[in-house]
Amino acid sequence: DPPSAATAAPFTDWLRRQHGLGVTLGSVCAGAFLLGETGLLAGRTVTTHWMYAELFQARFPDVRMDADRLIIDDGDIVTAGGAMAWTDLGLRLVDRFLGPTVMIETARVLLVDPSGREQRYYSPFSPRLTHGDAAVLKVQHWLQATDAREIALATLAARAGLEERTFLNTASGCAWARRARCCNSAGCRSTGSPGKSVTATPAPSANSLPGSSA
Repeated sequence: DPPSAATAAPFTDWLRRQHGLGVTLGSVCAGAFLLGETGLLAGRTVTTHWMYAELFQARFPDVRMDADRLIIDDGDIVTAGGAMAWTDLGLRLVDRFLGPTVMIETARVLLVDPSGREQRYYSPFSPRLTHGDAAVLKVQHWLQATDAREIALATLAARAGLEERTFLNTASGCAWARRARCCNSAGCRSTGSPGKSVTATPAPSANSLPGSSA
């Protein structure tokens, strides 16, 4: 059965701290309830076993549930469906940290076909969240949770708790920060999620990081 709030309580603070340090969190099956108790899933789309979908939605009404999907990779949080979806979650993490060659070899040994289970398996960009800059990490998490709908420089700087110039200097290596600078100069605002069209300039990737290139 899914863990109750009381059962989850001893772990929620620790999970929030780890997430704040840039650790990627993941769940399989009813494990989504544990992540739900942390409050980190608010506003996100997640999955769990289809038998628990209605219960999850009733318990966490601020989280979007899509039990039709086997795995949902939200960058810093990955949720998987039924208990056997651990293989999909595991392969996703192997691909992220060790690369597609090792992932495919692992899938071959396990007799798992990743392309058959998830059509978009190779499409997500894997974020690096352990760069150690708390202000930039805070903005990354916010962009991820809001689908980067708002990329105005003033908004990003406010989210980071920094002056605009300081924020730009801090995040100078981020592709999305450079685009925010261009967008600010053009006086535009984002009107879509990453990868979709926006006014005057493409929306930034919520996964771009200090030192990364566009």
